[in-house]
Amino acid sequence: MFAVTILTLNYFSTEHLIVTGTRELMLCLGFCFAREILYIQLAHVTDTKYNPLWLLNGLILSTPCVIALANTFLSLEIPEYQTLVVLALISGVSYCHMAYSVANEIANELKINIFRINKVKGN
Repeated sequence: MFAVTILTLNYFSTEHLIVTGTRELMLCLGFCFAREILYIQLAHVTDTKYNPLWLLNGLILSTPCVIALANTFLSLEIPEYQTLVVLALISGVSYCHMAYSVANEIANELKINIFRINKVKGN
């Protein structure tokens, strides 16, 4: 999925996102990859079957490809760079949400406090 996104944007992007939006593209790909790795680690720790996260990563990574193809073949004027920035933000928020949720669930199972401060008793 990652290679298809890079190749499609390299050949069909009208705004040349590989050159103009390198940082945003790497952020988007990196957060999607980090979510996938976190999910693999979670499946390993909980000893459950690993099912890839194709839906969310597929939606995030296929959107710039679809927009680039639509701009090329249908002569639309959809802004590719702004879409890529929004997708990088979505993938970053998605990764942070998953990392926070996993850490919170593990802390609850181990009965330890993270992201919380206990009230002092006796005052």
